[in-house]
Amino acid sequence: MNTSSQKASAKILSNVIKKTILKGEQYCRIYQPKINWNNSIIDPCIKFLKNNGCEIDLRKSLKSIKIDNNHISKLCFSENTIQINEQDSVIFAIPPTNFS
Repeated sequence: MNTSSQKASAKILSNVIKKTILKGEQYCRIYQPKINWNNSIIDPCIKFLKNNGCEIDLRKSLKSIKIDNNHISKLCFSENTIQINEQDSVIFAIPPTNFS
């Protein structure tokens, strides 16, 4: 699960086991790209997003999220806050353990 056993979710692990190991070998196969993940998925996604007007900054630490009327209205970082309009989209690429 790519996390320590102290922080991992037993419920998520249970669901993974039910959908893989308990269903048999055909559900347990590992898929790995011929090239590394970065070149296969991450870099092309970042390029696509930037080419379509998205702002990406991997150097900032997100501290909190402000939600109004079921929409994200602000992203609060250590150094600044970004206002999010209702027509904007936000993609979070952080581990589930960061949500509380």
